[in-house]
Amino acid sequence: MGLRQKTRLTSAQSMPVRIAAGGMVATLVVGGGAVAAFKKDVVIDLNGEQLTLATLSNSVEGALRDAGIEIDSQDIVSPAPSESLTDNAQITVRTMKQVSVVVDGKKETVSTNATTVGELVEQMDSVPAALKALGLSSPAEARLSDEGMNIDVVTPDRKSV
Repeated sequence: MGLRQKTRLTSAQSMPVRIAAGGMVATLVVGGGAVAAFKKDVVIDLNGEQLTLATLSNSVEGALRDAGIEIDSQDIVSPAPSESLTDNAQITVRTMKQVSVVVDGKKETVSTNATTVGELVEQMDSVPAALKALGLSSPAEARLSDEGMNIDVVTPDRKSV
């Protein structure tokens, strides 16, 4: 067994290696700082459901895209999709949905951005104000499904004796 000598890079060979390593470290530091500077934490209220998102986007539309939320022209988005995005922003999205409402046996399909049965009934002109607090097939605080749902509104029948 012979002695092994450790090989060492001479200063002439190690200078390019040192420069390359220093350049890599500088790039990582600057890039990491840039990402930290542009990162925004956002809360999205999607039909009453809270989503938390970290994004590098500069606009509300970009943040929604990053969250996988597709918006339609009839959806309500606040602030507007074209608005600039700030850190700790709150974005509210109310999607349009179709709901079948039966009032005393007459079926009506309603397009709404409401999130609850109560909000929907408040928006309906065909339901008199006195009936809005009366018999509904679903509780007023029940959430409306994005796929739509059926709601029955029953009015009291007055009979004289």
